[in-house]
Formats: sequence, C-alpha cells, structure tokens
Amino acid sequence: MKVVLRVKNPLNSLLIKAFFSFYGGFVISGCVSAPPEVGALEYHYRCTGRFTFVNEAQAFSASYELSKYPTRLEIQFWGPLGQGRTRLVGRDKLLTIDLPSGERIEGMDAEMIMVAVLGWSVPLEALSDWILGRPDDEWPVTNHSPDSFTQLGWEIDLGHWGESSGRLVPARVVVVRGDSKIVLVIQKWMFGSIAH
Repeated sequence: MKVVLRVKNPLNSLLIKAFFSFYGGFVISGCVSAPPEVGALEYHYRCTGRFTFVNEAQAFSASYELSKYPTRLEIQFWGPLGQGRTRLVGRDKLLTIDLPSGERIEGMDAEMIMVAVLGWSVPLEALSDWILGRPDDEWPVTNHSPDSFTQLGWEIDLGHWGESSGRLVPARVVVVRGDSKIVLVIQKWMFGSIAH
C-alpha cells in the first residue's frame, strides 16, 4: 500500500491519513494539475444546471457543469458566485477529486472515495448516459419505459424533457436508491463535434 499525503490543513491531513491508512489504495496530493488531454476540447456533450443530493443524514445543493469527453467524464460543482469549486474526473476505473483547498484525491474505488470525501456517491459512467435519458448499455436494465428505468439499483426518472440543437434531451433527471435522491436540473445543453 502506498499513500502519499501533502495537504495544507493539518487537521484535514490527520483525518485523511487516518481514513486512507485504513482503506488504502489512494494517492492524495496538493495543488497538482494534470496535463491537458489530447483533443480535450472535443467533447461529446456538456450540460450545466443545478445539482441536489438528499438523504436522511444530509442535503447538498450546488451549480454544476458536466462534460463528457472521449476518455473521461468531468463534473464541477460550485456554490454562490463560483465559490468552493470541486472537480470530479472519472477516467476508466480511476476517480480524481480536486477539492477547493487544492487537495487532490485519487483512487480506483470511486464509490468509496465519493462517500468518504463528499458524503454521497453515484456511478459516474452510468450517469453520463442517464443524463442523456438512456440506460448505460454495459449494465442490465429493468422497468424500462420512455420516462424511467432501473439500473445498478438506482431508479431513474426522466419525466421532464426539452429540446437542444434539434435533439430531445432531459430537462430534469431524478436518480433514487434507498433514501438517497439526486436531482439534476439541466438548464443548458451543448453538443460537440463528436456528439453521439
């Protein structure tokens, strides 16, 4: 097990060190920028709007931008006036989270990392299809209708639709599993040259 820690806040450092020394398999560092990806501007699609997560323990709401690229999914969240920006990047099985403090957290168990760092999780690769109003074709789907389906234990409701660039696209996506509920309100869609 290799854990590298370089964080600014000593209390955060102790808490993160304690958690990840138990679970292992992560790399955490501060103020790290990834090199730009070849063709980084060639996205399949991008959407912006409001994100809300609610369960029995907490509620979280923020503005978001979700971008689907050929080899990665990127989601950014921020509060009023752009404050507290958090960036999630899913690439294959690797998840990277850049926190507002400048800390970077990376690991292969995306669900565990998201719960530990953010307090909630959702399957990112599947979400990149769900937000388009369709199931992820890599996983079984049940209860499939034009406005809803169930996949990976999540119930996806697509009751609100709109149009963008001549495409029928969801305007609101509700994702529910147990007591966890995620609502994505999509206010703007943009499709790139390689959209499919």
